[in-house]
Amino acid sequence: MIANPFSDHLYRIDSDEHIDNGKSLAFPDLFPVPHMEKLQPMSTSSTVSSTEVSPASTAPSTPPLPYPPLKWTASTLNYLLTALYPAQMYSGSMVLESYPTKPQERFSPVRLELYMRIKCTHVPAWAYAASAPIGTGRPASKLLVAQASGETEAQARRALAKEVVGLAKENGMLEYFKAYYRIRAELYTLDDLALRSLRRGIEGMKRVSDWEWIGRLAQLRFAGVDEAWGFEARFEVFLLGGGYWEVERWGVDVDIALVLTPGDRTVRTQTHGGVVWFLEMVVADLALC
Repeated sequence: MIANPFSDHLYRIDSDEHIDNGKSLAFPDLFPVPHMEKLQPMSTSSTVSSTEVSPASTAPSTPPLPYPPLKWTASTLNYLLTALYPAQMYSGSMVLESYPTKPQERFSPVRLELYMRIKCTHVPAWAYAASAPIGTGRPASKLLVAQASGETEAQARRALAKEVVGLAKENGMLEYFKAYYRIRAELYTLDDLALRSLRRGIEGMKRVSDWEWIGRLAQLRFAGVDEAWGFEARFEVFLLGGGYWEVERWGVDVDIALVLTPGDRTVRTQTHGGVVWFLEMVVADLALC
């Protein structure tokens, strides 16, 4: 049988079969970048300012090309965090705190700390006993993700963004989310027939064995699947690399795409494509290429 799971055939592979490149899809050249809900300004006159970071909205606007100067406002930082920490942002788990290093001076440097809330486990009574080791008291309710400082709020935000993006680039999260948003943008350009074909392929992938899964991923990577290949091959590599959890999640996304109107699909293509454009602009602005 053929190797392409996004067909009407069962998902089966043979070690010596040819990998089909799949079809190419037209992709828009311009992507509107969504605006974000503006955060409350961080005050440099107070000792500590803590702000819950809210997720970005999806109202699109058309950006100029290739990359305009980036102004590091609260909204810019908010959008970046929404792109790299979508689940945590929408659940309200991210907290941004600002600390003027010299509160008595009006123009003192600003230090920003980005935290992620975590669930506290129950502390048994014996942990507070006098004989208990030091450090067994109240557990931390948040984890420090990144911190940075600057002479102004804008400089501090840019420095914090550089820490966040640098960490995401180091652990592979940046490339993952660029591929994730790029695939989502292209997914909504497919017609109903192609979407149903993808859905059948996803169901077929759920039934394969582990060795077949690993073998197929190795086969596609050896073939050098990249952005020049068709959508189906790139989509398959992304799902195989993410594991069964990705397959389950994308099955739901395809189902949603099937019930959307053409206008709604266009908006989602623009929104997710705009995220890719924004991340590339941030990397260029922070000189992290």
